[in-house]
Amino acid sequence: MLPVWRSASLLNTMPPAFSLLRAFEAASEPINARETIREEGDRYVLTVSVPGLKESDLALNVTAHTLVLKGERSLNVPEGYTALRRERTGLKLHRQLRFRRPLNPDAVEAILKDGVLTITLPKAAAAQSRRVTIHAAPTLEAPAIETPAEGAEE
Repeated sequence: MLPVWRSASLLNTMPPAFSLLRAFEAASEPINARETIREEGDRYVLTVSVPGLKESDLALNVTAHTLVLKGERSLNVPEGYTALRRERTGLKLHRQLRFRRPLNPDAVEAILKDGVLTITLPKAAAAQSRRVTIHAAPTLEAPAIETPAEGAEE
């Protein structure tokens, strides 16, 4: 039989003083990664919080309009051991983002540092507006016509 304090129905009816207990129960569910997307002129920069994941745990695919990020962290107890308490959980991450402007998939960069993945997504050249310099057309000078000097024989 479960202790009374672990009963889900009782948790929902407890006074606010027991909110810490409710927070602990919520923390044992899968963690969602947080992301921020910003536009910086000719590129987008996406930062994603991926605590505890290594480069080998992540997969990133980019097409002209779509970014797909997948990752997984599993917490396995070593063979021969028993977990007495487990507050950390595994993490499954699947993000699919669609961009209105086309991207340049060949120039995408991704850097993982301190649990934060920073992805730089350059816009495709066709999607970037650029200032075009207008040059004046060269003026054509009429060729000088040589006139025969007087007294010169032809």
